[in-house]
Amino acid sequence: MAGLDPLGMPLALVVVSSGETADDGLYVPIIKRVDESLNKVGLLYVGDCKMSAFETRSYIIKQQNNYLSPLPLTGETARDMENGIDIGVEKDLNHDLEMVYRQDEDGKDVLIAAGYEFEREQSSVVDETEVEWTERVLVIKSPVLASQKIKGLEKRLNTAQ
Repeated sequence: MAGLDPLGMPLALVVVSSGETADDGLYVPIIKRVDESLNKVGLLYVGDCKMSAFETRSYIIKQQNNYLSPLPLTGETARDMENGIDIGVEKDLNHDLEMVYRQDEDGKDVLIAAGYEFEREQSSVVDETEVEWTERVLVIKSPVLASQKIKGLEKRLNTAQ
């Protein structure tokens, strides 16, 4: 489903009859429908990691729009991940990460994310048209998620002993 924020108004809907097929290929058709309905460029498409398939990202850029989605740990992203983490650790040691805070119910600032951004050049061919763009990649650490993962690992290690 594609919705218009902040209203939450539905713009287009695709009904998937079975969970046994990949839904990566459903993104471009629904994006085409939204583009035709709104007839605007500069839209921001926000989705899950399935929307971040390279072909989908390439199509969105070809249409002069933007995207925001978590990148899957495949291809170039998987190859770059270890280096990205090493850079993040170094930046953390040098106090060079961007910190994001939110106020809790007591009005105290609570760290919800820390990370950094880098850019990489991308190119693709979409419908016989070459598309090139600079992709902004955010490497983010969630302290809450990290804590949960550590607790889960410790529990599994204790169980294994």
